[in-house]
Amino acid sequence: MVKWFVAEADSDRAISLRDRYVNGEVRLAAPSLLTFEVLNAVRDSNLYTVVELRRMSTTLGGYGLALYGLEGEYAALAIEAAEANDLTVYDSSYVGLALWLGARFLTADKKLIKKLKGKYASQTSHISGEKV
Repeated sequence: MVKWFVAEADSDRAISLRDRYVNGEVRLAAPSLLTFEVLNAVRDSNLYTVVELRRMSTTLGGYGLALYGLEGEYAALAIEAAEANDLTVYDSSYVGLALWLGARFLTADKKLIKKLKGKYASQTSHISGEKV
């Protein structure tokens, strides 16, 4: 979602995904920490004022993205993914959520993708569509 607000590699693909979501063509879900992560990364870009970041926070909430707290079976899957792939629970929360929902994990983080093994790697795609 950072790529929706900060022009960088594959921003065009991220914006296309956003538009497909808004049009009801795809569903998106994420750990509840996503909003923190996006606002922090966008703030670190130094491209926006505090007022603009506040508006962006409202905009993010307006998308109605399905956000999940780390608990129950989802938490168990995230912890297993962290152990199996030597990840932080922070990073594995995205992988675990995809497994829990039976969905694809889509990311722009090539380093993360390279750490994934077995079922975790097969559940994951890079936003560019390239093999990593």
